[in-house]
Amino acid sequence: MDDRPEVLDHLCSTYTEDFNLATEGFIGKLNNSDLPKIPDSGDVWNLEQYQFLLDHSTAPPTVNPSLWRMAQLNMQHGLYQVVPGIYQLRGYDLAEITLVEGDTGWIVIDPLTSKETAQAALELANDNINKHDNMMLPRHHGRTDPLPVSAVIYTHSHVDHYGGIQGIVELEQIKSEDNPDGIPIYAPEGFFEEAVSENVFAGNVMSRRASYMYGNRLQNKGQIGPKGQVDGGLGKTTSTGTTSLIAPTDIIDHTGQKITVDGIDIIFQNVPGSEAPAEMMFYFPEFHALCAAEDATHTMHNLYTLRGAKVRDALGWAKYLSETDTFNPAIPGKTRKPCTARRLSTRRYPSKLLGKSQKRHYDHG
Repeated sequence: MDDRPEVLDHLCSTYTEDFNLATEGFIGKLNNSDLPKIPDSGDVWNLEQYQFLLDHSTAPPTVNPSLWRMAQLNMQHGLYQVVPGIYQLRGYDLAEITLVEGDTGWIVIDPLTSKETAQAALELANDNINKHDNMMLPRHHGRTDPLPVSAVIYTHSHVDHYGGIQGIVELEQIKSEDNPDGIPIYAPEGFFEEAVSENVFAGNVMSRRASYMYGNRLQNKGQIGPKGQVDGGLGKTTSTGTTSLIAPTDIIDHTGQKITVDGIDIIFQNVPGSEAPAEMMFYFPEFHALCAAEDATHTMHNLYTLRGAKVRDALGWAKYLSETDTFNPAIPGKTRKPCTARRLSTRRYPSKLLGKSQKRHYDHG
């Protein structure tokens, strides 16, 4: 831990904006007893074992202070209002699940890794409809019964953004030739091929590497703590429930494509080869809100993942962000807080610098 003094000098202990943003718009949260479990298999998700992060304000000698700070930020979990009409469930899987109020129901963005966590998150939202100042629905004012799912959007082809789909919808509810009025699922061009390639063809290897990378199997072995698994950076870890995949019904194939989904206008930006091989961001004119998928989060850009996914093109990524730096606020696919236009505009520059560094190392073999 010889680098601890240098890391501590770099961190600004008085900077609290991230923590303020992480709690903004809070509505309610699940108790640990309400989090999903699988009989004879243990917890699908357990936040109680991370309580040690809140018991100590400073990092112990065994943990990098920067990781400790991020781990504390990732302990902010629950249901949050982004803007009236857009709500986010944070801290119940590696990614976040976002709900947009449509004319007839929820437009669900990224239904997490496991169907158990996705189902629990959706239930938390429905339990709070019009019961909290931050949860007064503009289109369904006065309603207290659950809203159905009216549409689903996959932002990209990583399993933590689609694996919980069958926790919020049944296969027979999905739009098809026999059911043209069913629930549509929107995804970027190439989504299904990339999802299958990474998580089916290479799924066995990828899942094992992910377990090493995130330490998610340690939670059922009692090895969570300052000398074990602390955090996953983007989120606490990956859930260990049941994953599923339902093929998209509607493909977004070009930037500028505009679709009205359950009464909500959405303008899409295709960003393939950014954080994922198939990925998209999209803008809600009504809410002045941008869903930045995983291309603008409060972490360093993830150009290479230890589980062996495809290396990302940093320069291409930066160019995509240059197209989207005028929207505010933004809805990240991971980490605990919304990202403003000012922050979004600064993120392209680290991407460019990382890209140049990446190329320099390529040139040197």
